[in-house]
Amino acid sequence: MSPEVSERWLRRGPALIDHITRLEIPKGSIGLWYLGLASFAMKTPHHIFYFDPYFRNPIDEKGRSIRQYPPPFAGGDIRHADFVLCSHPHLDHLDPVTLEPLAMASPQATFIVPAPAVMRCENMGIQPERILAARTDQPIQFENYVITPLAVAHVEFETDENDDHINLSYVVDTGQLVLYHAGDTVDFPHFAETLKSFPIDIALLPINGNDRHRRAAGIFGNLDFREAVDLAVDSGVKLLIPMHYDLLPNNQTNPAYLIDYLYHTYPWMPFRMLALGECLLQDTSTLVQRFGESE
Repeated sequence: MSPEVSERWLRRGPALIDHITRLEIPKGSIGLWYLGLASFAMKTPHHIFYFDPYFRNPIDEKGRSIRQYPPPFAGGDIRHADFVLCSHPHLDHLDPVTLEPLAMASPQATFIVPAPAVMRCENMGIQPERILAARTDQPIQFENYVITPLAVAHVEFETDENDDHINLSYVVDTGQLVLYHAGDTVDFPHFAETLKSFPIDIALLPINGNDRHRRAAGIFGNLDFREAVDLAVDSGVKLLIPMHYDLLPNNQTNPAYLIDYLYHTYPWMPFRMLALGECLLQDTSTLVQRFGESE
């Protein structure tokens, strides 16, 4: 990604924050903003969610940014968050530099994290009453929302001394539409069958892969583009959105491979590639119509 391209967000900074704040979401719809790597904002008619927000800008020993493009904004710029969901304690998914100021700027926000990561959030200064411990297959319900944490294998399944899973994904049922954020995961037995038990409308799946070069470099891998597509198809997902392929220079893949694979293998499968800062405004009726037409 060239320096010129890396600076180009559809919106960023105050303009993007303002867009998320002000956009009115019709009943039965969600707004979904891609914020890089595995970071998304989701807005329902009444609340704003953030998934795996990672907005720090680390630099290397030569003073250069490690990121391929700058953060959209800082955690402290977010004053409108109602819920923040983090999938696992790796820095690019549960980041103190992002979460500490976010918690201060959005005192109304509730943080949903894997049970083994609760103490880490408390150490950031987030009050315990604002943190919900997520555990596998134990739905978290409030108002019209149901959030179901599912265990995933970030190379392998990991648990703490209490047998709580460290790496989670989230099925978020808004009452009108169901979104799945996979966090970081490889493929594993019965994954598709588990997802198929939920009526998932939109799936956010990583595609950067888990090849031997990543393993040799100590990088915890994920689904590759073929596995993500096959998983979405086999689990009955209505719309696939790839993620986790673009931010870190040593852990990227070309998303065009996913498009090519879809084109030649499942040309009827709906998908969206979201540009940085782009908003997808999605309702269930459009999803049903598109999926129905492809059958």
